[in-house]
Amino acid sequence: MHRALPWILTVVFLVGFVASFTELQRMRKRFGEVSQRTFHDHADVREFMIRAALADAAAPIVVLGDSITEMAPLPRELWRRLATRLLGPKGAFLVALTVGANDVGSATVQRDFAELIDMVKPLSTRPPVVAAVADARTNAAIGGSRNRPRRSICRS
Repeated sequence: MHRALPWILTVVFLVGFVASFTELQRMRKRFGEVSQRTFHDHADVREFMIRAALADAAAPIVVLGDSITEMAPLPRELWRRLATRLLGPKGAFLVALTVGANDVGSATVQRDFAELIDMVKPLSTRPPVVAAVADARTNAAIGGSRNRPRRSICRS
């Protein structure tokens, strides 16, 4: 009997271990299903909302921006594709750019902002209005006469 006791205990502990391990794996799989996140690109929702807002406006004022205007930065190709497609030949009364601090410190910040301004110029007959970051060096770099808002823009 003394020789069989260790074997009996080993079998009991092994069965307990297998049962515990199996239950742990089952629970782990279940937690994975519950906490699983699915990615949803909100580009289609954004496009629908913009279209709905522009449909009611005779001369819309369009504000394009990055994380200042929305929590997520917009993709660069949006400037050429979506804005042109949404506005169509009607154009906008005014295009306002609100750009944040995402590019501050970048070596190409001046060129990037200048390209962005040039891209939105055809969307409106008025020059674009730019509200830039609170970085004096960046504001000075993009604050030339090409994007400085004129007083006549503010009047209806």
